[in-house]
Amino acid sequence: MDILRANNILVPTLITPFINYASFCKKFLLDEFFHSGIKKIFNNELNDEKLRIVSNEILKLLVNQASLKELYVYDIRYSSYLDSLVRVNTFLQVLEEFYCHSGLPSYFYNQLSCRKIRVLDVILDVSTSDSLADFISAQKNLEKLNVWQFEKLENENRIFSSIPHSIINLTISGINIDNLYSLLNNFNELKKLNLSLMSESNYNKFDDLNLSKLEVLIFSNDVIQPTNNTLIRFLDTHGTNIKIFSIKNSDNLLNNYIARSCQNIKEIYTGLDSHTNLEIFEMFIKELQYLESIKINISGNSNEREIFEIIKDCSQENFYKIELKYLDNAISTLLPADLSTFILGWKERKSHKLSIIFDNTTLSSENMDVLNEYTNLGIINYIVKKPRSLL
Repeated sequence: MDILRANNILVPTLITPFINYASFCKKFLLDEFFHSGIKKIFNNELNDEKLRIVSNEILKLLVNQASLKELYVYDIRYSSYLDSLVRVNTFLQVLEEFYCHSGLPSYFYNQLSCRKIRVLDVILDVSTSDSLADFISAQKNLEKLNVWQFEKLENENRIFSSIPHSIINLTISGINIDNLYSLLNNFNELKKLNLSLMSESNYNKFDDLNLSKLEVLIFSNDVIQPTNNTLIRFLDTHGTNIKIFSIKNSDNLLNNYIARSCQNIKEIYTGLDSHTNLEIFEMFIKELQYLESIKINISGNSNEREIFEIIKDCSQENFYKIELKYLDNAISTLLPADLSTFILGWKERKSHKLSIIFDNTTLSSENMDVLNEYTNLGIINYIVKKPRSLL
């Protein structure tokens, strides 16, 4: 506080709080600390030097009295403040989740004492240092890794080869990844894989992978994905273990294969469109005996009533969630009477709540009244995600 007074920095209050709030801090977002924290408190009236002084004083207080579980440092513009974070080892010694940018200074990764990171989320760019690779390889408890790569790296192999082979949850998003097959084949414990890559060549030999414990397979890219034939060959050896499968585009050959050979699937999305793929949708609902959740695209003048009738009449006992994704400004044509009939039919047939998600649309006030009525009765839960332009 003396330093603040010496620099003519007026703080909102000088009253010492009864509770030591800093000691309860387990999650710290450095970027937000500056963007919507310090600047907002002082109404953006601090110049850069005073901002630095205030920030260092607060960080000093935090470092001396807290033990973080989660740390977010994405904006490298604030890397000059990282000295304060690593100065006291106990502050980050028990860190379990770290969200960062590879462009942070090498000394920061070198000085981090934490070796029990469970979740690591990292943005890679051309400034990625070998110190990050050393930090990753030291994390023997690492369970989940999210990698966002937007530029080609000179030391790409060094970074990816540092990932512990015991990883169980892996997301890779970005441009070309050299030797993806060799990389993935090392992860014998992998249970969840989410890929969004920018080149079809990345999926060469994908069907030769041996990931015997894989349960969740997601392809997030709207266009680039393995060919359907490649996926069929992959599922031929992995299909019985897969519980969650998501891909943006598919054909009837792949969908028929999934219905026949992936009987343990609980959640599925294959880009089905209600306008052209209702037969496939019905096949999934009927044939996948453990299915709990399904997502379908709504386009054109599709009538949601047919979708709800299939769910009411054909869904398996474990089913509880339907997500309707409205594409290309498709408008809901659902009538309140049809919605009410479906929900009442569900109540008679099922003993647990149904979750309904309406994504990228608006519903009539009459439909909202129906949803609210049956939500209050404990029969359903619902979410309506309005189009972004209408938020």
